[in-house]
This record gives sequence, C-alpha cells and structure tokens, in this order.
Amino acid sequence: MLFRSRFFTGISFRKQKKRLAYFLFLFAIALSIPLIFLVKIGFEQFQENVLSLHHWNGRQALRQTASDYLLHVRAENNRAIDDYQFFKTPSNQNLSEQGTTLSPLAAKPEELSIPGLVSYFQVDNLGTLSNPLLPFNEYSQAAYQSVSHLLSETDVAERLKLNKKIKPMLIEQGLLPSETITTSIDTFIEDEKNKNEGDDTVSRFVFSNDSKNTSRPIEVKKISAFMARRTSNAHIIFFRNIWDNDRKLTQGFIVDEPRFLFQMLMQHFSEREFTEDVLLQLSHGESVVMNALHEINSLGEREITQLNMDLQEKSVRIYFGRLPAPLGSYSLTFSMSKLPIGQGTKTGAIFLAVVVLIIITGLITFHRLGIQQINLNEERLNFVSSVSHELKTPLTSIIMYADMLRSDMLTDKNKQHEYYNYIFFEGERLGRLIGNVLRLSKLGQDSTDICPEYVSLDTAIELIKAKTLNVLEKNNFKLNIHIGEDVPKNCSIYIDFDAFTQVIINLVDNGVKFTSEYLGRANTKPTPYSRQIDINISRDLDDSSKLSLGVRDYGPGVESDDKKHIFKSFYRAGNELTRKTKGAGMGLALVTELVNEMEGDVAFLARTPGSEFVINLLFRAEKPS
Repeated sequence: MLFRSRFFTGISFRKQKKRLAYFLFLFAIALSIPLIFLVKIGFEQFQENVLSLHHWNGRQALRQTASDYLLHVRAENNRAIDDYQFFKTPSNQNLSEQGTTLSPLAAKPEELSIPGLVSYFQVDNLGTLSNPLLPFNEYSQAAYQSVSHLLSETDVAERLKLNKKIKPMLIEQGLLPSETITTSIDTFIEDEKNKNEGDDTVSRFVFSNDSKNTSRPIEVKKISAFMARRTSNAHIIFFRNIWDNDRKLTQGFIVDEPRFLFQMLMQHFSEREFTEDVLLQLSHGESVVMNALHEINSLGEREITQLNMDLQEKSVRIYFGRLPAPLGSYSLTFSMSKLPIGQGTKTGAIFLAVVVLIIITGLITFHRLGIQQINLNEERLNFVSSVSHELKTPLTSIIMYADMLRSDMLTDKNKQHEYYNYIFFEGERLGRLIGNVLRLSKLGQDSTDICPEYVSLDTAIELIKAKTLNVLEKNNFKLNIHIGEDVPKNCSIYIDFDAFTQVIINLVDNGVKFTSEYLGRANTKPTPYSRQIDINISRDLDDSSKLSLGVRDYGPGVESDDKKHIFKSFYRAGNELTRKTKGAGMGLALVTELVNEMEGDVAFLARTPGSEFVINLLFRAEKPS
C-alpha cells in the first residue's frame, strides 16, 4: 500500500528509490529521538543504582567504624573511677598489705584494647597530674622501691617518659595548668593513709595530695560524657569530668590519631565490596588527616594503601559522613574517579544493542524489500512494454503478409512460400511467448499440472530434436548432442513432457537468439562452430542420483554483473532502449521454476566463448529387457 500512495506515484523509479531512502531516514530519526530519551533515563537510573550501592558500602563502613569506636567510648564511660590510679586498694587495708592490687590500666598501652593508645591520665582539682602507669611522676630511689617488686627500672623509665610526653598536650588543651603539681611517693603514701581513715561507704578515690588541704573521699555528684580534643601534634585527647560539690576531677586517655583512626577504619573499609578503586579521605574540619586507597590488585584481592595527605578528592563523591560524638568534627569522604559500569548497565547496554540491531535490521530489510518492489514494478513495466512489442510487431507483419496472400497480390511461388514460413515461425514464436506467460502464471499458484515421471533418455533426446528443429532451421543453427561415457545406456530421467519441452526450447531459443544478435555485430568474426548448439549429457559429479543436461552456445556469454540476476523474473541484461534481442525476461525464470517442479536444479557455467546452462534431473538405470 505504501508504494501505491501519492508519495510514490507519478514519479520515476529512480526518484521512488530516493524517496524511499528519505522516508526511512526520517522514520529512523523519529524512532531514535524517544529511544535516545529512554536510553538516557535508563542509563541515569542504572548509574544511580550503582552510586546507591557504593553509597551504601561507604555508609556501612562508617557505621561499623562508629560502632567499634562507640564500644570503646562506652567501655571508658563505664570504667570505675579508681581504675585511673596505679594501685586499687580496699579502704580497710594498708598499702603494705597483700590485699593491694594493680589497676587494670597499669599495663603498658600497647597491651590494652584501644588502638593507638598513648596513655591514660588523671588531673585532680588542684591540677595534680597522675596516671595509672605509676603512682608518682618523678623518679627517686624511695619512689622506685615502692614499685620495685612490680616493675623494673627500665619499665619505670619508659612510663615516666610517657607521662612527660602527655603533659604538654594536656597543657595545650587547657586540661592541665602550666604549673602542675607532681605526685611524690610521700604524698601518695599519705593519701593512702588518709583514705583508710575515711568513710568507706562512700569512698571511691582520693583527690588531693596537698598537705595543707585535708583529703577526703569524693561523693560523686555528676559525671560528664566523654569529650574529645585534637592536639597540634596529631593526637586525640578523650576525657570526662567528675564533680562532687566544689571539686572536679578530669580523667581520660590520649591516642595517636593516625594509628587510632586508621586501625578502626581500615578493617571495615577493606571489607567493603567496591568494584573500582575508592579513595577514603579523613578530615578534621578543613584539614586532611589521612588518605587511604581501596584497590583491587592483579590477583583480584582487595588492598588498602595509605597515601599522601596532599592527594585531592576524586571527581565522583559516593559518600560523605561524620563520626559520632565526641569525634563529630571528623568527617569521612569516599570518592572515585568514575562510576563503574554496573551489571544493570551492562544488561541494559546489551538490550539496547539488540533493540538497535533489530531496528537497523528492520530498516535495512524494509529498504531492500522496498527497492525490490520498485525494481519489480519497473521490471513489470518493462515486461508489459516488451510483451507489447513482441506481440505487436510480428502480429502486424503476420496481418500484412496474410492480407497480401489473401488478396492474391503475390503470384511468385517462392515469395508465397517465404511469407507462409514467416507467418508459421512467427506464429510459433508468439505461441511460445504466450505459453511462457501462462505457464509462469500457473507456477505462482499452489497447484500445477506438472506430473513428472521416468522417461527413457532416448525418448527425451528424440523429443529435444523434434521440438528444437524449427527454431534451429529458421536461424541456420546446428544441434550437437554428446552423451558421456559415464551415462548408462539404458536409463530414464524424471521429467514432465510438456515442462521438459518448454525448458529445452527456452534454453535453445536463448542460445540461438543471443548468438545471432552477437554474430550480427559489425566487429564480430564468426567461427566454424558459432552457429552451433551443443547438448552435453553426463553424470552429475555432486549427486550420483542425477543426470546433467548442459545446453551450450558460442555467443557473447553473460556479463559478470548480470550473472546473479539472470534467473529472476522479467530481468533482461542491458538497456531496454538499446537492446536488440527479442524477449520478455521470462525464459530463464520459467526454466528454474519448471526444473524445480521436476525435483531438479539449474546452474550457469561461463564458457569461452559463450555460456552453458546445466539442468540436473533425477535418473535411474533400467535393467536390459
């Protein structure tokens, strides 16, 4: 219906082909616009899903890190106040008695559970600094003797060194006065004695070692939550305040910032299933504290590498979050160079490729069908023109010669005989033309009148000679039949008489027609075998159940561009305006259809000179009678 619309009528076939291409081009554009829009939305959705997955991974890493960190904070919140002293002594015992035990915090920092721990500390209301590593801050022989049964001199020296290390940090953050009171062994012993004299029902620890101030047990009124401060030398101080009336005690611990955060973060960062390299950036305010890269090595294993802190955040941020209090000033940023192609995107890309391929295939197929339809219309028009010419010219001559003979205008017997022959041969040719048209129209229907049967090869040869005699005599051609030695003497071929006759006549007529036109050219030199048609009968080399009959001429042959079209209906080689050979382009198409109906096949072989058409038919060897 498309090719009958106004869009294609009233114009040349060449313009119809151009309009078809133009129409399909516009259709492809109209189809591609919504497709591109859908692809864009789908791709963005897939990328959003990938981003959400990585966002979830980053959030989980932060949550698990925060969970571990809060476990440490909760443990410290629940820690007994007197754990921050070196000795834990029951209130009814003396220092020298065996009931005295060490605080659980008296162990070396690396032996405790907090990663990157430097030291615990305690500052009382008078600004006295102490820690559970030692009961004193200054070395003396008397001091050492009090702990010699517990620690070596080297251990004492290392612990005093830690005490000196944390002192400037506490002063910097205002947790310790610049002029601090150091705990001596004498004041420590005096405190222990004072402690034994107190009310053991409320006593938990002793604040002061100031001899001018009567030490008394603290009655805890309030304990603050842990707070955190960052020092200038990359340490974090966690501390809490404890009040009773007018006195305050500060307790806490100090950690090495990179070690503390790196160990907590990296465990959970490495467990995340990122499919691309991800940069983790830990910041405190505006300053970068740490950069770590999560990457997959050549073995497919995940690796965490700590990088230079000057490294900038990557182009795609997948998650940003802050650590919970008291480290709320620390933020985590997860970023990557580009979002990876997720499985959904890959599936979508494959689906899109299939859809595009189907569309392109559909457009190409529709274009080819359209071109074929236009070519068929052109061929039909040429066929009508050719048939009209083939019918009109001989009919005009037949009518003229018949009228002359009827009116007795010719008395010359030779002329009369010549005109009778012309009328006979032209009438026969017109009959073949009409027969071809009728036969071709019948082959297009579901049922035909072709009923093949096995016929003796000798009978078929006699049929060939009889049916081709007239066309050969008219054009002064000779017929040669060659039977190969591999052909059984008594054999039959599977043919329908009428169909086989029409096949042979069409092939012979084609050879005679094109060879005659070729010999009529001015520059053609005839050879002794130019006006000769050979029929070669042999066994089919590819199929032993078939016999090959080749019809060979010595004419101009077939051009290479025309070889793949010669079996198409209505196709004729050359230009319709300059072609001199008669015909309507049905002969070879009809030959193909008829041979197929007889369960055979047709092939073309280029010869020098000329050409050969080979029909392969079923045969069987007959037993001699």
